Parts: sequence; structure tokens; C-alpha cells
Amino acid sequence: MSPLHRPLSLLTALLALALWSDPSPAATSSPGVLDSRISAVTLFPDRAQVTRVARATLEGGEGRILLEGLPLTMDPASLRIRARGPEGLVLGAVDVQPLRGREAVREEERRLLELIAAREAARQAIDDRLSSLALQLLTVEALAREPGGDAGLQPERWQDWLTRLEATASPLHERRSEARRERATIDEELARLRRELEDLGRGERDSYRVSLHWRSPAEGEAEFVLDYQVGNAGWQSVYELRLDTAADRMGLLQQAEVRQDTGEDWDGVALTLSTARPALGGRLPELRTRYLDIVDPAVPVARRAVGPDMAEPAFAELADAAAPELATTGDDRFAAEWRLAGPRSVRAGAASQRHALQSLTLDTTIGARSVPARSPHAWLYATTAYTGESPLPAGRALLFQDGVFVGERAFAALVPGADLELSFGVDQRIEVIRRLVEDQRGTEGLVRRQQRHTRTWVIEVHNGHDRPIRLSVLDQLPVPRDERIQVALSRESTAPDERDVDGRRGVVAWHRDYAAGARSELRFGYVVTWPQDVGPIRGL
Repeated sequence: MSPLHRPLSLLTALLALALWSDPSPAATSSPGVLDSRISAVTLFPDRAQVTRVARATLEGGEGRILLEGLPLTMDPASLRIRARGPEGLVLGAVDVQPLRGREAVREEERRLLELIAAREAARQAIDDRLSSLALQLLTVEALAREPGGDAGLQPERWQDWLTRLEATASPLHERRSEARRERATIDEELARLRRELEDLGRGERDSYRVSLHWRSPAEGEAEFVLDYQVGNAGWQSVYELRLDTAADRMGLLQQAEVRQDTGEDWDGVALTLSTARPALGGRLPELRTRYLDIVDPAVPVARRAVGPDMAEPAFAELADAAAPELATTGDDRFAAEWRLAGPRSVRAGAASQRHALQSLTLDTTIGARSVPARSPHAWLYATTAYTGESPLPAGRALLFQDGVFVGERAFAALVPGADLELSFGVDQRIEVIRRLVEDQRGTEGLVRRQQRHTRTWVIEVHNGHDRPIRLSVLDQLPVPRDERIQVALSRESTAPDERDVDGRRGVVAWHRDYAAGARSELRFGYVVTWPQDVGPIRGL
């Protein structure tokens, strides 16, 4: 045998020693304790209903299963369990007990330690494989430095030698690269498992353990579904209202701002949002008898005992119960619901998330309002009819005018078909100036002398837009609290189109359509009279 063949035979033997397999075992769950996952969540404004699913293989007869890790925010009275499995499967007693945090993590700690030991063994096996490959590569390098041994290699055989050398070295390099990649993956897994083990001690939480008895005449696969309600969760509507003044349209994007700190993560769940308020319960507040009595001056009111039949607690209870506002829908349901598309994930304690619910484009009438007694500016107003199918719950509104954010305001609940009117900030193209032109005091009358105070303003309006716009100008008449004081609109005043606007006494308004570039004036004045023998008037 030539010197060339002797080293190659040695390489073949070394390669046979490099065979390796991963001995890592699969993780197993503790007997009797079922793994479960959250499959669906219905989120209410102030709580959530969670659906958790667990599966098990049952043998014929009867037994008990355990489910652990249910959060302490769960209301045990709300727990309901359903099951599907072999024919004749019957559920027995359900026991819910608090579980101390250390007790709950002991099994998880043992599982993590077993996984870490298995991955460390796998990493050691890869290190051994890399050592074997390194030895083989050293042998190949030695052959490359002295081809043919002491006798040397004839030049006419160099090409054959190089071909054999490449055929031997290339697989060794590929196997080494593959082993290094496997080792890097195992290192990442080990780092993650060690972090979980470290966090396990810090994250020990008390939780609930559910023990469920069952009986089945036959063996087979079973699925257990748990429904329960948890606190520390909720959602509110956030609306983006985008006004396009050129197109007289407004885009409405309804979003849900979701938050939860229930102690368990919702990973890849079917998420439904509901406006129902299960926290209010099913008991209608009761009205108690109200009594009237003469107050005894000898007994200070603040020291009187409030008995169970007094009005104060009855009114307090009624106010607390009536505060939440329930939304309705047009299809005879008692609450509106939105089912979000696709699985959603919400981590416990994380920052709130926003999820889009619906998007609409609404035809809008654009106008303006001005209160020149307070500001020389006019505010742009948009009025539209809500044409959606579901009621809009109360929430927050983010306002955008022609792509620019102009502010935030509260958004009142809205039902389909209702009018929506919103202010979108100052309209820079409308100028409103209010000038005082008369301010006189004097007396009048011969027999019954009266004092008289007259004030008059001129309100100048300029529409700087290149299109017509409807402008409402608001001002205010003083409102007397004493019947001896009389207030009247002056004769020179432009008659207002509306009085006591929005139910506010004394507020008057002029609604006018102004052509593009138009200028005009309004006159507003009032006369206040009162008896001369009455002291000075406060509030003029």
C-alpha cells in the first residue's frame, strides 16, 4: 500500500468515531396537573371573562385532575367548567383553593432544572464532537504539509492528491460549522432557561388551584373548558376624528384601548370587546321611604344620627349604581360587542394597547362659532350624522384637522343616527372683532326714580375663506337674580336668532351665512334698570 493510502485509511477510522446523536429527553408534565392555555377573552370596561382550555387522556373509571396557576384576581364564584370527552363523562365536585407562590413554582423549578441538565449534556456531546473533528482536521493538515510521506509525491499525481484532500477536508469543515451552529442554539436555550429559573424565584405569586373530580365509563380524550372573570382589566374607546375641510368629510376611526394586569398573559387569544357591565350585578337599587320632619333647634344638624330610613344613604346608593352608562345596539342585544380579527396578545402589566374596531367616512357640514366677548377667534365646527351600525361608547377623541393634530376632548356616547358636532380648533381665516361703542349710566322717571345702565357693542365679522361659511356668533345678556332688576335687549340690537343657547340662560346667538370674503356688522346691546333706592348692582 502506498504512503498516500495509509493516512486516508486513518481518516476513515477517525470519521467513524465521530458519529454522534443528541440524547436530550423530552419534557414531561407532573402527573395529575394538566397544562392549560387561554383560548379566548371577553373584555368588559372594568373586568374580563377568560376561557381556559385543558386536554387530558382519561382512563375508564374515576379520578381527579388539577389545574394550577389561575390568578388571584379571579372571582371564584364566577368559575364555570364544561367538558367534552368519552360518552358518559360526568364532572363531579370542583374545589378551588389558594396556592402559595413557592408551592406553585416548585414543580416548574424542577422541570426547568431537568431541561437545563439535558441541554448541558447535549452541549457537552457537541463539544466532544468538535474535539473529534479538530483531531481529524489536524491529520488532514499534516498530510497536506508532507504529501506522500518520506518518499514524496510525484508531480504527475499532485492533482489527484488535491482532489482527494478536498473531498476529505470539505465535509469535515461543514460538520464543524454545523456543530458550532447547534452549540450556539443550545447556548441561547440555556441562557433563556436560566433566566426563567432566576425569574421564577422573583416571580413567585400566590394563585388558585382547581381540583376537578370526574367519572367516565370508557377511556378517551377529554377537553375541559374553564370560564371565569378577573379584575384589573378593561378597555375604553379612543376615536380618531380626521376632518378634511376641502372635501367636507370626516374620517372616524374607532379604536379600543386595552389594559390588563390580571397576573396572567393573554397570548394568541380570540379577543372580544363588550360594553356590558357585569360588575353591576342583577339587583335593582331600592328606593327607601323618605321622611320629612321639623328640625329641633336644640339638636345640631351635624350631630344627628343618620338612620337606615333616612334619605342620604338611599340617594348615595342610587347615584353610585346609576353612574355607569350602558350602550345598546339596534339588533335587540343589550350590549355592543366587537370581535377582533385574528389572535391577539396582551401581556399582564404592559402598557395599554390600541386595537382598531371600525372605520367610517362621514359627510360633514363645516361651520364656525365665535364668542367675541372672550376671544377674537372663531372655532371651526363640524356637524355630521353618525351612520354606523353599532353604538359608540363614551371615550376620548383625538382631533385632526387637514392632517394636523389640534387637540383632545371627551367623547359622549352616541347611537346610530344621532348627530355629532365637534370643535376642531381655531379657524385662522375668520376674524371677529367686538368693540364697545356705548357705556352710559343715568336716572329716569319722575315718581319712581330708577337707575339705568346702557351698553352697546359692534361685532365686526370678516370671512377670509374663498368659499361661503356659516358662522354662529354668541354673546351674553346679564341675568338678574333679584326681581327688582330688569334687563332688556336694546332697540338698536340686531335681533338674535336663538336665545338661551344650549339651555344656558342669557346666552344669545346669531347664525349667519357669510359669502367668501364678506364683511358685516352685528349690533348687540342691553339696558339694565333698578330702583334708585337700591344699593349698587354687582356683576355689571
